[in-house]
Amino acid sequence: IMIARELAEQALAIRRELYGDRHRDCAATLANVATYTYNLGRPLQALELAEEVLAIHRELSGDGHPDTASAMCNVAFYTNALRQPQQALELAEQALAIQLAALGERHPDTAVTLNSMATYVSALGDQQRALELAQQALASQHALFGLRHPATAKCLHNTATYLSKLGKTS
Repeated sequence: IMIARELAEQALAIRRELYGDRHRDCAATLANVATYTYNLGRPLQALELAEEVLAIHRELSGDGHPDTASAMCNVAFYTNALRQPQQALELAEQALAIQLAALGERHPDTAVTLNSMATYVSALGDQQRALELAQQALASQHALFGLRHPATAKCLHNTATYLSKLGKTS
C-alpha cells in the first residue's frame, strides 16, 4: 500500500504540474491518495485529503453535481471512521439529496449512499431506521442489477445485519 500511495503522489505531482491544483484529474488522483492513506491506518490524514477533493469538486462543478456528492460520501466515510457517525450521516444526507436530484432513485450511487447512511444510523443506535435505509438500497440494487450481483449481495448482507440487531432472526 505504501508503494501505491507513493506512486499516486507522483502521479498527483505530475497532474498538478500539467493541469494546476484545481483540476478534475487531480481530484481523482488525490482521492486515490486518500484511500491509500486510510488503508495505511491514517484516517485523519485521509479525511483531510478527502476534504480537499470535496473543495475541488465544489469549485469546479458546484454543490449540485454528482461528483460533489461522491466526494461528500468519501468525506462522510472517513468522518465515520473517526467515530463521528452523526457528522457522517449529515454529510451523507446532503450527498443523497444531490444524487436524488441529479441521478434519481434508481442509480447505483444513490443506493450506495443509502447503504452507507444505514451504517451511520446504526452506529447512532437506530437499528430500525438503519434497516429501512438498507432495504431501500437493496431494492434499488436488486432492480438495477438483479439478485446475483456483488452490490446486491452487500445490501443483502447489511439488511440481514440490521434484522439481526433488531432480533428478527427467524
